[in-house]
Amino acid sequence: MVSERCPFSCLCFIVEDFDKSLCGNGLPEDTEECDPGLILNNDPCCTSDCQLKQGAICSDKHQQCCSSCRVASNQTMCSDTEHWSCKQRTYCTGDSLECPQALPLPNFTTCLDGGQCFNGLCVGYCEAKGQYEKLSLRSCLCKTPEFACKWCCYDDSDPDKQCKPHSNSSVLDGRRCYLGYSELIIHTSQTQGDKCFQYSRITSVRPYMTLDQLEGFYPEARIESWLYPDTSVWRFPIN
Repeated sequence: MVSERCPFSCLCFIVEDFDKSLCGNGLPEDTEECDPGLILNNDPCCTSDCQLKQGAICSDKHQQCCSSCRVASNQTMCSDTEHWSCKQRTYCTGDSLECPQALPLPNFTTCLDGGQCFNGLCVGYCEAKGQYEKLSLRSCLCKTPEFACKWCCYDDSDPDKQCKPHSNSSVLDGRRCYLGYSELIIHTSQTQGDKCFQYSRITSVRPYMTLDQLEGFYPEARIESWLYPDTSVWRFPIN
């Protein structure tokens, strides 16, 4: 139910029994055929009591292969591909509401951050190079200015784990670069491949940035803290 005790201008729900479904929360549960959501209420196939409207077979909001409340045709793309996904585009079958499982792109297809696809996963530049050279290479960020935008790796089997350039090419994507840290990495939330190569690159450079440098480089990561006004809180998308 909607609480009148809510101190803010919002809708609060008091759920007394979490085992029961709640029509209006946007998630079809138990006997619900659909759920348009109480606030948005934006499902043209669904009634306010979470049942399909007369003549509707499915809900566009809840089934990937539903179009205009009907089963989508086999020309309908239900899963697109990006250079980081290493998955092929997928189309509806025309007789099912489920989107078929996406097939992997061919191995060695170029993907995010100079990496390559292996068995449907995007493996980072260093990790892919390591497979060719039979080394345990991992991505890192060179700290010296002359190598700031180079592809840098370290050998995980090396006790010193020295981070150094492994290519003469530069990571040039038209964005600012700091200590080998292309903005493309931090703005991309998808993290795939062995040991989260993108996250390892982020964490390897963050200790060398001052707060001013970090805020200038990625201001949208800073979160204002109303609990502790004098404290800077930072959020970085990694998955």
